[in-house]
Amino acid sequence: MNPPHFSSSGLLSASVILDALIEGVILVDRKCRVAWINRSLERLLGIDRNTIHGSNVGRFVRQHLAPCIMDEACTDRIAASLSAQDTSIEFACTILPPDGRERRFLVSGTAVEEEPFRGMRVVRFQDITGRKQAEEPLRESEEKYHILFESAGDALLIHDLDGRLLDVNRATVERLGYSREELLAMNLTEIVPPEFAALVSDRIGMVMEIGHMVFETAHVTRDGRHIPIEASARVIPYRGRTAILSISRDITDRKRAEAALQESEERFRLLTENASDIVLVLDAEGFISYASPSVRLIGGYAPEELIGRRVTELVHPDDLTLVLDSLSDALARPGERISLEVRVRHRSGDWLYLDLTGVNLLNEPAVRGYVVNARDITKRKQIEEALRESERRFRLMGETVPYGVWLCAPDGGVRYCSQSFLDLLNMTQEEQQQFGWTKRLVPEDVEPMMARWLGCCATGTPWEHEHRIIDCYGKVHTILSKGLPVRDAGGATTCWVGVNLDITDRKRAEEALRQSEQSLAAELDAARRLQQVSTQLIQADRVEALYEQILDTAVTILHADFASIQMLYAERGTAGELRLLGHRGFTEEAAQFWEWVRPDSESSCGKALFTGQRMIVPDVLDCEFLAGSADGEMYLRTGIRAVQTTPLYSRSGTLLRMLSTHWCQPHDPTANELRSVDLLARQAADLIDRKRVEDALRRHTDDLIRKSEELEAARDTANMYLDIMTHDVRNANNVSSMYADLLVEMAEGNLKNYTEKLHASIHRSSEILQNVATLRRAQEETGLVPVDLDAVIREEIATFPGAAIRYVDPEVSVLADGLLPTVFANLIGNAVKHGGPEVVVTVRVEERDGEVLVSVEDTGPGVPDAVKGKLFTRFERGMARGSGQGLGLFIVRTLVTRYGGRVWVEDRVAGRPEKGAAFRLTLKKDPQYG
Repeated sequence: MNPPHFSSSGLLSASVILDALIEGVILVDRKCRVAWINRSLERLLGIDRNTIHGSNVGRFVRQHLAPCIMDEACTDRIAASLSAQDTSIEFACTILPPDGRERRFLVSGTAVEEEPFRGMRVVRFQDITGRKQAEEPLRESEEKYHILFESAGDALLIHDLDGRLLDVNRATVERLGYSREELLAMNLTEIVPPEFAALVSDRIGMVMEIGHMVFETAHVTRDGRHIPIEASARVIPYRGRTAILSISRDITDRKRAEAALQESEERFRLLTENASDIVLVLDAEGFISYASPSVRLIGGYAPEELIGRRVTELVHPDDLTLVLDSLSDALARPGERISLEVRVRHRSGDWLYLDLTGVNLLNEPAVRGYVVNARDITKRKQIEEALRESERRFRLMGETVPYGVWLCAPDGGVRYCSQSFLDLLNMTQEEQQQFGWTKRLVPEDVEPMMARWLGCCATGTPWEHEHRIIDCYGKVHTILSKGLPVRDAGGATTCWVGVNLDITDRKRAEEALRQSEQSLAAELDAARRLQQVSTQLIQADRVEALYEQILDTAVTILHADFASIQMLYAERGTAGELRLLGHRGFTEEAAQFWEWVRPDSESSCGKALFTGQRMIVPDVLDCEFLAGSADGEMYLRTGIRAVQTTPLYSRSGTLLRMLSTHWCQPHDPTANELRSVDLLARQAADLIDRKRVEDALRRHTDDLIRKSEELEAARDTANMYLDIMTHDVRNANNVSSMYADLLVEMAEGNLKNYTEKLHASIHRSSEILQNVATLRRAQEETGLVPVDLDAVIREEIATFPGAAIRYVDPEVSVLADGLLPTVFANLIGNAVKHGGPEVVVTVRVEERDGEVLVSVEDTGPGVPDAVKGKLFTRFERGMARGSGQGLGLFIVRTLVTRYGGRVWVEDRVAGRPEKGAAFRLTLKKDPQYG
């Protein structure tokens, strides 16, 4: 493509000028085409401008400018300017030319309004790389200065020699409350109090003279607050002139601290002069350099009498070593407090007890000595001595009481316990201090006792508790401990006093009584259980159930872990064999092992069979005849350590069974337990005899059942014939009914009446067949299922479209079967058929305590009282209910009874039969419904 043709000399001259420029230039005409690119831009982009002139400006930007410009946003701005979307731009961007040297350009663009380029847009690319490189260090230096200036925590102010503010930092703005612009329009004298404003000029002169100056002044904030300042001012060059930099530090906290120190010193002086305690200051040699006025009140000395005296002159000779050692310790540990109690001489010559607290402040410039605080504790010492004397008397009294008098601190820790109790524990007074005595408690008693004891200490409630201790010989004693809190005048607990009483013998007697009562209770319980089981055994309907009851009772009354019952088969062998009938707890292996037992068996039941007597083995491991036997090994493998076997004899003296009980631990049954098992054995033997008779009776019963089954087969045959007859009669009725319908339509006069009666008779015959089929189906139905009662009632109501029937319809599910619709077909049908043309029938459903009450009420002629009682019997018709076969209501009763409910009839209005009847029935509610 050739460059555009410039026709005028002005345009030619302009193109020559543009080509001579060092900066790159693009000209775009009114049609957004590239009109001209000068040689500088051609070289910068590495393109042939002859191929560019006249091309679309968007394509030019995408193909040639965008690949070279490092910042995508710059490309968008150049494109917007060339397409006249942004008529004037100026920004810097980075361009990477084909030579690979990254350079910085200032891009500017605008629309041209002058000739010869009127209507065009021009974009210039001015290389500013060199300028930027020169400006960068300066810019960085200024940025660092600005950051330091602005981030300084102190207020920085630069002002000229007349006090006019030239610059301030952020801290100055925040401190004074003015904006930066407001401060730069102010003089230094405007931000200091009047008394300091008069000094500004002189201080500027002094700074100029010596170059640097530090002084205190104050700043006044915009809201009038005065801030004390420590200013450091020095001369600096600032933008070609001489200026002063003032670094102003807020010394409010320091001033406040100085004031507080002064106040503290004054307060200390007042406290020491008016305190009831003595305050002394000693030098490094122990001489008194200061004594508070309270020495006069406590020690009888005037303060000036003590100044210069060595403190050891006043100390009791017996306490002198303690004082010297304490001073030596304090000298080695500056700043650490040392406390001690010493005796010092009163001016009268008496000795005072003083509680001293001292601290070495020799290194503190303000003190340079030992500071000693002394409190008079003479009266407290006298009280403590009296208390010790009282405690000595208490201990003497405690030693005369067996086992123990004790004294505890308010927190529960033991202070003293009588020696007799310590001897029992084999502990010293020191070992049982605090809670050391708990080591002698039975371990499981420690936690509950400590919880209760500490609870009493916390609440101050009286203490009483039983616990067990182990004495020095390993014997366990039961101790009853009682205690009361001793309180001061203010109600605070000062100590606890109490006694420990050994109630071991009493506990043994109580335990013996308890065991005796328990044994008696066990006997009574066993007797009661035997009485109960007697009834249960008598009522057992199967011999297997009888065995289960005997085993359960034997385990219970003998507190056994296993039990077994065996039957004697006298015909086996010479003396018979025992067969296992039932057991409690045997493993499958053990049950198989003892399934048959002969008289020569080494088991307890074998020995009982051989001797005919009860056999007791208190411990399998100690039994001679079980040693090394297979039975002994099986006992141990099953977990049996003790066993007893009792023979069961009939009243005639015949051996019938063996009853055995087994224990997991060694056990020798008591006489009471054996008496109980003998009673059980007698009852079991009697019942087994009775069961023998019952077995014979059962065999007879089996014969009767067999005959009953034969009768059942005969009934099935009869039903088959009944089915055939019903089928054939129904077919005959259908044909007869069809001909009767034709006769009714054709006949007239009396003949018509006869034919109508014939038609009704055939209909009643069909109803009889239907009722018979329903009764047979009721007998054949098995099991009840959930049935939607609402759906059944609605379906039956729909079969009487012309009847006035009202229905209250809660949704409920009942237990019934597929014949439930028959119930409502009969009840609703009777009400509609026999109630008369104006009858109104109401069906109600109500839920009551797990069952459903359904009522079918009508406004017909009702049912007389004489008929109500027999209305639901077979072939019975209500006297006022019209004609019928008498099976409908019988079927209703049969089905409702089958469903577990009942049905009855009563007056719709009580006592008024003529107002209509109410047939009511109950059904069982589906337990899963709702």
